[in-house]
Amino acid sequence: MNNVRFFQLLSDFTQQELKNWHKFMHSPFFQQNTKVVLLSDFLMEKLKKKQALNKEEALQILFPREKYDDQKMRLLISYTFRATEQYLAISNWLASPDKVAVHLVD
Repeated sequence: MNNVRFFQLLSDFTQQELKNWHKFMHSPFFQQNTKVVLLSDFLMEKLKKKQALNKEEALQILFPREKYDDQKMRLLISYTFRATEQYLAISNWLASPDKVAVHLVD
């Protein structure tokens, strides 16, 4: 997979951050796109095993009856990256009790 920024980010996560990210990706409140959830499962397995990531393999798992479509895969990676950015923002916000308190007062 060529989205180096995204996959480098995931590779840099600690084990705890990966677990929390995975829980976040499975939260129906934050993620309604089942393909994004499945892609996060695929990525989690590859990262745990320290295996190389392959777009064709991922798309075959997500869309087993379809021919490889790079545009579809890039769009799915983009959605997953945006969800990961949300996870990071929310994690950062929750890590600071002062930020949470300010928002509760508003």
